[in-house]
Order: sequence, then C-alpha cells, then structure tokens
Amino acid sequence: MTSEGGTELVDARLDLCNVGKTYGLTKVLDIDQVSVSPGEIHCLVGQNGSGKSTLAKILSGYHAPDHGSQVIVDGEELKLPVHPNDLQRLGVSFVHQNLGLVEDFTVLENIRVGRFDGGKFGLKINWKDEHHIVSQLLHEMDCNIDPHKTVSQLTPPERAMVAIARSIQNHQPGKGLIVFDESTRSLSMDALQHFYSLIRLFVNDGTSVVLISHRLDEVLSFGDRVSVLRDGKLVAHGTQTSDLTEPDLAHLLLGKTLEEIPTRIPSLRPGVSCEVSGLE
Repeated sequence: MTSEGGTELVDARLDLCNVGKTYGLTKVLDIDQVSVSPGEIHCLVGQNGSGKSTLAKILSGYHAPDHGSQVIVDGEELKLPVHPNDLQRLGVSFVHQNLGLVEDFTVLENIRVGRFDGGKFGLKINWKDEHHIVSQLLHEMDCNIDPHKTVSQLTPPERAMVAIARSIQNHQPGKGLIVFDESTRSLSMDALQHFYSLIRLFVNDGTSVVLISHRLDEVLSFGDRVSVLRDGKLVAHGTQTSDLTEPDLAHLLLGKTLEEIPTRIPSLRPGVSCEVSGLE
C-alpha cells in the first residue's frame, strides 16, 4: 500500500474493530480498536476480570463475539466465530495459560499432533521423520529436551517451551502472529530471558506477538507497545513502552495511583490471628 505522497504504508498484522462480548445484560468486553503491527511485541494487560481472557478466547474461536465485531488478519476479515482452519492458514497460533499439553503424550506427540505426515496414503506415521522435525525444532530453540519424554516428566519451564515449540513450528519469515495468554508465568527470570531472545528472532523476521501478561516488569522490559484493559474497555491503545514507567502502567491498570490505594490493615484483637465478621 502506498500513500499519496509515495510513502509505503504497512498494513496491520491484526486489526480488532468494535469487538464486544455480552452475557445476558452484562457487556464484559467493549473494544473500539486494537492494531498490531508486523514485527512487534504488543502487550495486553489488565487486572483479573478486565476482559483479557475473553478477548483471547474470541481470537482463538472459543467464543463468538457480539454482532458487528471484526477480526482482520493481514487485511483479511475473518468469519466469526473464528475457525481454526483460517487461523492455521494465516499463521495465527496460541500458547494458552494452561499450555494445552497432554500429560501422557510425549514431547514429540504434543508438538506434532494434528500435523503428522502419514505418508502417501496417510496410513502410517514415519516416526523417524517426525523425530527429526521435533529434534531440529528444539535445537533451534536451544532446548535440551528429549522428544520421547512424556510431558508429565517435564519441569514447568520445559512444558512452556514445548507449548511454544508447537506454536512456532509452522513459522514463515515475515508472516504470522503468536498470542501468548499468560503463558510465561511459569518461567524463571533466566528462562524468560531465553524465551524473549528466541521470540525476538521471529519478531525481527516480521512475525508479530501479542503478549497477554500481568507482569508489569516483563511488559516494560520486552514489549514494544502496550494496550491496557480496565472493566472491559481500552484505557490505552498501542502506547510505546519506552514512554511508560511501572507507576504509569499501574495507574492505567487501576485507574488511580498506588498512593491512593488504602494499605491500612484493620488491627485484630490480642491473641487472635484471624477474624471473620458479617459472613452470610
């Protein structure tokens, strides 16, 4: 796309327009617009109940949004509720909070399930080829994980890396979008640094990342831009993280400064460690 002055314009990788979700008489999500640019880490933050998970479920096709909502990927408006085939075709993948791994399956099976190459007639899986694909993928991620281990044998950070490997295995340079829905919470700081070094490789190729997180330090350290949800509505859209401090971001999240939040804890009677009153 080219502007009138001859400057090349880059379409958004993801556009959300008038996306809403209503349960009964209660509207829990009401977003006018969110745009994610190619090759950026766009963070989405908000308190519990702010609408983050609802939005993620709309994007993944788990929830159908209200009439009039629009989800556009690389200029193509998707039919709603979003269909998994459209997401796969457009290179949109998810790593959810619960990671979505099958405990009794091996690392290889968890990564390749739904993508096994059954050969010419689809009757037999070539496990040697599948092992090579997974081993190569884990090597590129600098993850020393045995593909034949079951997920139940893995540590939380290893499980997160398996889920990430599954999401990026069909990565194509310059395309795609990965949504991480609170999926880095199990990573230590060292593992987190490794994770973001890896993600930056894809982002530098043009792949986009939406990071849904509650960790303000993570957002400001690794994100490029941030959008903030409060009570189902956007109170900040695409703000450069370099322009924010943690108190700034906390203010957007809470609608008040930290100094305005009461911190006094009611004193208990002597000898009482816990007291409950007015319970019905």
